[in-house]
Amino acid sequence: MAKRPASKRKTKKKWKIRRPKIKRWHTISVLLVLILFSAAILLYLQKDKKPPAGVATKEEEPLLPPVEPKKETPVKVPPAEKPSPSKERTKMKGKGASAKIAIVIDDLGNNKEAFNKLLKMEIPFSFSVLPHQEYTRYISKEAKKKKYDLLLHLPMEPENSENIYGEGFILSSMTPNEMLKEFENDLKSVPGAIGVNNHMGSFLTQDRKAMAIILGEIKRKKLFFVDSRTTSKTVAYDVAKKLGLKTAERNVFLDDIEDEEEVIKQIELLINTAKKNGRAIAIGHPRPETIAALEKMLPALRTDGIEIVPVSKLVN
Repeated sequence: MAKRPASKRKTKKKWKIRRPKIKRWHTISVLLVLILFSAAILLYLQKDKKPPAGVATKEEEPLLPPVEPKKETPVKVPPAEKPSPSKERTKMKGKGASAKIAIVIDDLGNNKEAFNKLLKMEIPFSFSVLPHQEYTRYISKEAKKKKYDLLLHLPMEPENSENIYGEGFILSSMTPNEMLKEFENDLKSVPGAIGVNNHMGSFLTQDRKAMAIILGEIKRKKLFFVDSRTTSKTVAYDVAKKLGLKTAERNVFLDDIEDEEEVIKQIELLINTAKKNGRAIAIGHPRPETIAALEKMLPALRTDGIEIVPVSKLVN
């Protein structure tokens, strides 16, 4: 009986010691949670807080004096860069284009200003350059750099011998070797040429033998030939086809009559011919009337159903 009261005292003693410990840890845990939660809220608010314009933060000193915040203005988007001639000019067409037109500009080599005006029009002209002229090499270099079709405008004997002037003419009186030598010199004068068309030649282009010599050499050099058709009696296109040379022939002369209104009529004829046949090749010259007419007719040339291409796209 004396032991039982001692046992009860021990039990009460243990219970009194443990209760205070539970309350203390509970209080500490709650405080820790509150502290962490408060710290998280402060960090979140601090993160989004931005210092006013012109006021330095603790981490860095201001490099410039405070300035008033500028009013927001709409950002100006720069205009799209114009495509290089090599991309845009070679594919100038309207929607659903079914007719193709090539415009060859002949007799280049003496007038740098006219050539530069034509470049600014951004039409995929094909430039045919006379050999041995003052600006022959300049025009050849610029045309190739801007990726236009470049042709040698090969001087050939006309019916009227009084029209023979300048260097580089192929004459019927020449031997085959002399013809080939003259052609080689002319071609070297227009570096980078990918094709040839005849300058004058109303007499020589009637001569099958002479044409076979010249056109055979053009084929050997892997060039193409466009018959300018300076006479209705020309055999050049026919001989070129028989040789298997890539070739084409002119359909419309733009400026036989040096008058702006007449050139406009010829451009309209060119468009109608292309729509009728699916394709057409025009030849013009770097004359003020021709350039003015082309500038006026540019919208018509860009209408639906018309595609202006380099002449190399129309030879076969």
